[in-house]
Amino acid sequence: MSRFENKERTRRIDLGDGDWAEIPEVISFDTAARMGEASGDATKVILSVVTGWNLTEDGKAVELNEANVRRLDIATVNAVITAVSEAVTLPKAQKPG
Repeated sequence: MSRFENKERTRRIDLGDGDWAEIPEVISFDTAARMGEASGDATKVILSVVTGWNLTEDGKAVELNEANVRRLDIATVNAVITAVSEAVTLPKAQKPG
């Protein structure tokens, strides 16, 4: 596994019902910092890390952009934010002994 973010190497977040969003396999310090700066705005957090999705509306693909992220239902926003948070959370240091 690389230690560097590459938006071409992604992993999928399962959103249920066959829907998914993609985030980088490795999230860089820079991306995590941008997410931290945007922590009060879920839209900015999602746009800073999600590289693609397969969401549709009335059978048509929905573009990944700010307007469409703002229209997402809260359950989808929570699923993406939770997965992204887990991806950037550093493991706690183990206590010696």
